[in-house]
Amino acid sequence: VGGVGGAFAGAAAGAQVGMIRQQIGQYTEMAAKIDRLRLGLAGASNDFSEFVQATQATEQASQRLLIPLADSYRIMTQLRANTVELGISVEDTRKIFEGITASVYKTGGGLAEVQGAMRAVIQVLSKGSPQAEELRGQLGERLPAAIVDFAKFTKRTPEELADAFQQSKVTLQE
Repeated sequence: VGGVGGAFAGAAAGAQVGMIRQQIGQYTEMAAKIDRLRLGLAGASNDFSEFVQATQATEQASQRLLIPLADSYRIMTQLRANTVELGISVEDTRKIFEGITASVYKTGGGLAEVQGAMRAVIQVLSKGSPQAEELRGQLGERLPAAIVDFAKFTKRTPEELADAFQQSKVTLQE
């Protein structure tokens, strides 16, 4: 009986060691992934100080918004790569990231919708001028009230906003 019990105990200990090794491997893999994403964020920064600010903003947003850290770094890096070219500060980039994310969550969306909404914002930024189709289409799909909210923010009615888009009077700063 002692031999059988000892065999079970040994097997259980071996299984636990195997699980610990697997968890360490997963942690190491995730740490390496985050380091690669940090390198991307460094490349999207003008200098070390800005990189530190962007890193802190990313990690704080990840904690506040309950977004996995790797996803937060990916989103912030893509967003920052565009905002830095437009002279938009790290703080304003953080506000865009957190504002869009919070808005998606308020409408019941999840991480997939956040990523889609950020893709739309990044497209707007990369084109250099906002277009109504991005707000109505891609962003509107993930944030149903995006047009109405944007109109309110710019102190316009939705109709006035549509006219402003047609006349190219909507700015990236807005």
